[in-house]
Amino acid sequence: MKLSYIHAFVAVIKAGSIHAAARELNLSQPALSKSLRALEEELAAPLLVRSINGVVPTDYGKAFYQRAQIVIDELRKAQEDVLQLRGKLEGSLTVAIAPASTMQLAPMVFKDFRHRCPNVKLHIVEGIWPSVAEPLRNGTVDIAISPVLDEISRSELAVEKLLDVKMAIVVRPNHPLMAATSLHDLTQGAWLHQGTSSSDSVLIRRIFEDQNLPVPVVSVESRSLTATIMMLQTMDLIAVMPRAMLESDAIKGTLVALNLKEQIRANQLGLIYREDRPLTRVAQVFATLTHRAAAHLAQIGEIK
Repeated sequence: MKLSYIHAFVAVIKAGSIHAAARELNLSQPALSKSLRALEEELAAPLLVRSINGVVPTDYGKAFYQRAQIVIDELRKAQEDVLQLRGKLEGSLTVAIAPASTMQLAPMVFKDFRHRCPNVKLHIVEGIWPSVAEPLRNGTVDIAISPVLDEISRSELAVEKLLDVKMAIVVRPNHPLMAATSLHDLTQGAWLHQGTSSSDSVLIRRIFEDQNLPVPVVSVESRSLTATIMMLQTMDLIAVMPRAMLESDAIKGTLVALNLKEQIRANQLGLIYREDRPLTRVAQVFATLTHRAAAHLAQIGEIK
């Protein structure tokens, strides 16, 4: 099987049409179509359904695409490895971050990384577990900085602890439950969960289960840190966030931590990547800088 066939197939799926993929690959449409037909003949299965609106993968195509994009991504990383071993810190790195938990850590790491690797194209995406699981598996994300939850498969993913992040239950200053002194007072409140529905509000559930209390129903789900802060500042919602965030310029004075008798468990922040795929030299540099920044924050007591 020719690598050019695989490359052509992945490009067509990503572009959504043969015309767009041909333009991206600087090939003629007939040449690209010929590669696709050859691949389908070799696999003895139809991979694409063609129409005037573009192409969509068949079930065979979807299965093949999952593996094919890994092949293409690993080849790119192999080429970058060789260049980097020759002393050229070039290529690209895609990092997923949990925006709330990394508000202090991420700027330090990115600044140091740009200084150390100015010629590396850095892609930054927002995401927390489990939304980063599939991108890590298929290679579209190289490394993630995220809260480490019990459900992460340690056999598939490597997890390196960075630091513990103190958490707080927060509301706006004039919230009706501002005077609450116990988690029990909050079980009927309107809760906001930042993340994806697939995470099932793991953090909120863990906090209440630690105290053998009924888990409150989540009223609002937000995938945006900006929207989360805005809603908490203007609505009678309750949320969990890193305590250090309350001292940031955008939040200070507009949100407060409830003074509860229960101890809220800290969130463990970790560096997550595929166990079975070696990190490129550039990714290793990023990991080293991340550990260094985390150690500095823990030492000065900014986050514990």
